[in-house]
Amino acid sequence: MGERQTLPDQLLYFTKVQALRLGRLIVDLGEPARRWPQQSPIARAFERIEIRSPLYVDDRVEEKSYELGKAENLRIALRRLDGAEIPAGEIFSFWRQVGRPTSRRGFVSGRMLQLGCVVPAVGGGLCQISNALYELALRSGCEIVERHPHSVRLPESPLRDATVAWNYIDLRFRPKNRLQLDLKLTGTELVAAFLYENSISGSNSLHVIPPAISEPDQYRGATVGSITCSTCQKVDCSRYESLPVAPEQTQAFLVDAFWPEFDSYLQQMRRNGDLLCAPIDGSRLKWPQYAWSTKGFGQVRTEPLEVFKRSLKLRRLSSQGASRQTELLRASARMASSMAARLPYIVGHLVVDQTMLPALWQSGALGGRTFDVLMRRLPMRLLQARLDEVSARWPQSLTAADFRVGEGMLAAEDEALNAAANIVTPHLEVAALFPNKARLLDWIVPNAAPFFLQTDGATPRILFPGPVTARKGAYVLREALQGLPLEVIWTGSELEGPDFWGDISNRRGIAEGFGIAAVIQPAFLEDRPRALLQAMASGIPVITTEASGIAQRDGVQFVRMGDVGDLRQSLERLMNIEILSPHNEAQGTTAARQ
Repeated sequence: MGERQTLPDQLLYFTKVQALRLGRLIVDLGEPARRWPQQSPIARAFERIEIRSPLYVDDRVEEKSYELGKAENLRIALRRLDGAEIPAGEIFSFWRQVGRPTSRRGFVSGRMLQLGCVVPAVGGGLCQISNALYELALRSGCEIVERHPHSVRLPESPLRDATVAWNYIDLRFRPKNRLQLDLKLTGTELVAAFLYENSISGSNSLHVIPPAISEPDQYRGATVGSITCSTCQKVDCSRYESLPVAPEQTQAFLVDAFWPEFDSYLQQMRRNGDLLCAPIDGSRLKWPQYAWSTKGFGQVRTEPLEVFKRSLKLRRLSSQGASRQTELLRASARMASSMAARLPYIVGHLVVDQTMLPALWQSGALGGRTFDVLMRRLPMRLLQARLDEVSARWPQSLTAADFRVGEGMLAAEDEALNAAANIVTPHLEVAALFPNKARLLDWIVPNAAPFFLQTDGATPRILFPGPVTARKGAYVLREALQGLPLEVIWTGSELEGPDFWGDISNRRGIAEGFGIAAVIQPAFLEDRPRALLQAMASGIPVITTEASGIAQRDGVQFVRMGDVGDLRQSLERLMNIEILSPHNEAQGTTAARQ
C-alpha cells in the first residue's frame, strides 16, 4: 500500500485483468452460474442468521464523496440481491446475481483495493456485501465454491473477508438447504441475513439467531488509517489525486400536494445547494395545488409528465371510491420512483411526503440515508382499523368499506415510519403517536375566511364541511340532529346516497350573505381541518373530535368520537336549545313519577 505506480504498471495490470475476464467467460460456458429469482420471504420453517456492518467508516473530508458513492452502489446491488432464493445444492454467484457494475447502470465512484492501494472505481464498495455474504455462508454451513481474500487488510475490515472484482474474482457458495438473501440498508448500517430451511428442527416457528458482528473489537468503528489516493503524498504516482472538493452532504425534499405548514418548514430547514423535488413548479405556473416556495434551493426538479398522467386518469374516475384511491396510490408510487431515480448519490438526508413513503421504502431509495417524513394523516394501518370500526357500526355506509390496501404496503409504511428520524406534522393526533420523534408544526390559520357568524334571527345554521361521508362523522351528526330546530349546510358531495339527511332541514352550500352559527365536524378521520381553521379565524364556534388534529382553544369544543349523545348535548348547550335529549327525557319521566 502506498507504493508508487507508473503508467506502465497500470497498463500491465489492466491487460492482465482483461485476460482474466476473458478466461472467466470461457470457463463459465462450461459451468454456468445463473441469476436466482427474487421472491417474497420464505413462509415455511426457517432460521435467520444476521450480520451488521457500518456503512460509513471513514469520516475524513477527502473521502466523503466516496463514502456516499459506496452507499449508492450498495443500494443498486441490493435491488438484485435482496430476496434472491437459492435452492439446496445450487451455486450462488455474486457477479451473476449483481451484474457488471457500470456507470450506465447507475453505479458511481467508490473506493476499492487495487494493487495494494485504495483507489476510486465505479462500483467501489461492493466488497462490503461480499464480506457479509461470505461470513453468513460460513456460519450457515454452505460449501464455499470460490472465495478470494483482499490483498491488504484495512483497519475497518472483518477478519474473514471476500473480495470481488467483475467478473474474474467472484464469491460463490452452495447451500445445503434452500436459503434466501435478506439484505437491507438502514441509515448507518448494512444488515445482511440468510433465511434458510432447517431440515433438522422441522419447526414451523421462526428461530432467530442473535445478530453477530464480524469485526473484532480492535477494528470495530475505526475511521482512520487507510491510505487512499487522496491522502497518499506520492504526487508522482499515476493514481495521485489532488485534494478533491468534498461536496457537503445534500438534503433532498420530495413533496407532493402543497400544504402551507410544510412549505414553511421546508424554508426553515433547507440549505444552499439542497434539492427540491416537486410535481410541478406551481409557484411559477400559478397552480396553488403545488405552490411550493422554490427560493433558496440549489436545484428544483419537477415531474410534469407524472402530473399529467395522474390528472388524466383521475378525471375518468369518480370523486371518491376504491378505484380513485387505488389510482392515487399508484400515482404516488410512480411519482416516488421517478423522483428517486434522479436523486444525486451525494444526497444523504431526505425529507419525504407520506404519500410516497411506502414506495420509496420498498424501492430501497431510503437505504443508507437518514430521512424525515412529512406526515399528513394517520398511518394506513391505524386509518384502516378506524374505518373498519366505522363500517361495523354503519354497515349501510357506501364509503366506510370501499377501499383497503394490502399487507405489503401496510408493512412497508410501518417499517419506514419506525426507521424515520423525525415525523413532521401539524396534526396533534398524528404527533401523539410518535412522542419521541414528532416535530409538531403550527397550523397556519388563514387571514380571511369565506364565511361569517350568523346574527339574524332565523333558524340556526350549522356547517358540516363535506364531503358527506361516514368517516367525517355524517351518521353521528344525522342522529344527533333528530328533533333539533337546526338547519345543516353541507359542502362537497353527498357520497352516502341521495337525500341522506332525510327530514332534517338541510341545503348544499352557503347562500351568499348568509352567516352560520357553528361548524360541526364529529370526524373519525380528518387530515386537513381547513374549514375548522377558517371558522376559528372568523370567531365561529367549532364542535369536533380529536381526529381533527387541532388544539384546544376558546371557541372549540371536543366531543368523543362516535358519541351521538355527547354531540347532541354540545349542540344543545351551544345553541341554548331547551329540548330534552332522549337521555334527559328518560330522567325527566322518572322524576315526574317520583
